[in-house]
Formats: sequence, structure tokens, C-alpha cells
Amino acid sequence: MFRKLAGAMLAAAMFAGPAAAQDTYNVGLTGALTGPPASTYAPAVEALRIYIDGVNAAGGVNGKKINLILQDDSAEPGKATANAKKLITQDNVLLMLNASLSSTFAPVVAEAKRAGVPVLFASSVCPKEVYPPADALQFCTTAFASTYDSRATLAFVKETAKWPSLCHAARWTSPSSRRPRSA
Repeated sequence: MFRKLAGAMLAAAMFAGPAAAQDTYNVGLTGALTGPPASTYAPAVEALRIYIDGVNAAGGVNGKKINLILQDDSAEPGKATANAKKLITQDNVLLMLNASLSSTFAPVVAEAKRAGVPVLFASSVCPKEVYPPADALQFCTTAFASTYDSRATLAFVKETAKWPSLCHAARWTSPSSRRPRSA
């Protein structure tokens, strides 16, 4: 998800016009940070925030810091719509992320399309609108991506975990509970 975010940010910067003249890149996220689905989405949003803090500490993107603006939609389409409007009209985001249930996708995309703002949908399933021939300003990444997302997650686990075997178990195709035990 994180590499896709960087690619989407660069694409957004090309289309942004006046927004690119800002001292920072404003990136808005509407997501299920509270409510029943928050147990799935909130940790991923926190990981994104930590990642962006690291990017900013390393000098940002093209010398500009990323200002991540988080809005909670509680997985409710009405709140997601209001968040999208605020992020676009008041916060002047040049990229919008939707980290919520699929029911919030259509209203967020509608607002983003009206404003010409790219959207990165970060969820467990990519909506059909992002598959070729997709809208040039719609992107998607899933929690189950086997390449970029998993590599970033495994790198984070490897750097922060107190148990070295955890990272090895995560690379197995079978659940770690079925891993042979040594005597």
C-alpha cells in the first residue's frame, strides 16, 4: 500500500496544478477509525501515519512534507461523503484515500471526480471501477496484496518484533499453528 501511495502521490502532483504550489502535499483520508470495522482499518491507518512520518523525516517527497489529514467516517457513506467534501474544499488535498467499507467508495469517488482529485481505495477488495480500463485518477490496494504490502509489513515486524521466529512464520504458506515443532 505504501509504494502505491507514493506512486499515487506523484501522479496526483502532476495533475494538481495550484495544489502542487503548496509547501506540503495535503493527503486526505476518510476511514473507518471507529465503529465495528475499526479493528481492521484503524491499525492500517496508524501504520500509514507512521510510514508518512518516516518519509517526512527523510525529507518528504520532492522536498515537500506530506500532511496526512485523517477523517473518521465510521464506515458510514454519509460521513464519508461529508469527509470527502471537507478534505477537497477546505483542506485542498491533492490525493484522497478511502480506508473504509466498500459502501463508502461510491460517494467518495463521486466527490473526488467532481474535483479532479485522485483516489486510492485501500480495503480488502478493490472495486470494479479500478480495473482496466479504469479511470485514470482511481487506484486501489488491498490488505491482502502479496508483494508490496506484505513486504512492508514483514519489514516492520522484523524491525520491531521481540520474537525473531515471528517473521519467519509469517512467510510460510501454511498457518504458523501448523508449523512443525522442534524438540
